[in-house]
Amino acid sequence: MGKTLVVREFGSFVGKKGARLVIRGKDRRNELPAEEVECLILAGRGVSISTDALQLLMKRGIPVFFSDGMGNPLGAVLSAFSTGSASTRREQYLSLMDERGIELAKSFVMGKVLNQAYLMLRFARSRRRTNKELADQLESGASLIKGLAESISSFRSNGLNFSSRAELMALESRAATIYWEMFSALLPKGFEFPGRVTRGAEDEVNSMLNLGYWYLRTRVLPAIYFAGLDPYAGYLHVDRAGRPSLVLDLMEEFRPQVVDRAVISLVSKRVLKPGEVLSDEEFSDKAIRAILGALEERLEAKCFPLGWRQRPRLKTAIRLQARRIVSHILRREKYRPFILRE
Repeated sequence: MGKTLVVREFGSFVGKKGARLVIRGKDRRNELPAEEVECLILAGRGVSISTDALQLLMKRGIPVFFSDGMGNPLGAVLSAFSTGSASTRREQYLSLMDERGIELAKSFVMGKVLNQAYLMLRFARSRRRTNKELADQLESGASLIKGLAESISSFRSNGLNFSSRAELMALESRAATIYWEMFSALLPKGFEFPGRVTRGAEDEVNSMLNLGYWYLRTRVLPAIYFAGLDPYAGYLHVDRAGRPSLVLDLMEEFRPQVVDRAVISLVSKRVLKPGEVLSDEEFSDKAIRAILGALEERLEAKCFPLGWRQRPRLKTAIRLQARRIVSHILRREKYRPFILRE
C-alpha cells in the first residue's frame, strides 16, 4: 500500500494526468502515480480537486477526506464498491440486540484500557533510570487500570441497552481519569494540559491529540466500510445523526498505541516545542509535517499484538480487526481486541 497524501496549501489543486495525480500549488507542481497513494486528505481553505481525479481515486478504492485547518472532519468520499454483502449488514443490525453486541462493546473498552496500561508501562521502563519517581507513578497507575480491565472482563449483561453501555463507559471513564493524569506527567515543561478536551481545544497538546484522532479515523473508516459493515451502527458509542459510531468503537483500541504514543514522543524528543504547534488558530506548517509524519511512521511500524501469530504493520492490524468484527457477528469466531504489549 502507498502513503497518505495531505494537501493543505491555499490555492492548491489536485488534478489527473493518465493514472497519475497532479498537485499544483502557487510555486510548485508535483506528480505521483495514484497507486502510490493510500489516502488523500484535503485540509483547510482554498484546496480543490477535479472530478477526473476523484474518479481515478474511487476506481482504485482510495478514500478522500476533507478537514478544516485544525483537523476537524468535514466529510469523506469513498468508492461505491465494497467487499461486504447484504447479509453482513443484516447480521450487524441483529447483533446489536443479542450477546454478540455486548461482547463487542466489552472488547472495545478492554482493548482501549489495556493499551493505555501497557503504554504507560512502556514509558515507565524508559524513565526508570532518569526519573524513578515518575516510573513508580506510571507503574502504579497502570496497575489500577489493569484492575479496571478485570472488572470489564467480568461484566455481564443480557444485551446492549442504556444501562449496560453506561456501566461500561463508567469503567472506561475511571481508567481515563488515571491515564490522562499519567499522560500529563510525561509532558515536558512548557506544555499545558488541562485534561482531555475534544472539540474546541485551545491548548497545544489536546489540539495535537484531536488532529491525531482525526488522522486515525481516516484509516479506520475505510477499513470498516470495505469490510462491508455499516460505519454508523456502533456497539459502544450510541447512535447519533452523523456520528460514525462503529468507527469510533474500533478506534478505541488504537488510540493509545498510535496517536497518544506519537504525541508524547514528539514533545519528549523536542521535535515540537511549546509555541511551535498553533498559529492563528491553525496548525503551523512545522507542526502539521511533524505530527502527520510521526503518525504515518507509527502506522507503518510492525507490531506483535497479544495472542497473534503474525506480526503485521499497525495499519494492517486495523484492517484485520475490521474483518474480525465481521467474523464475530457471523459467528465464525469470537472477537478479540487488539492489545499491544511491547
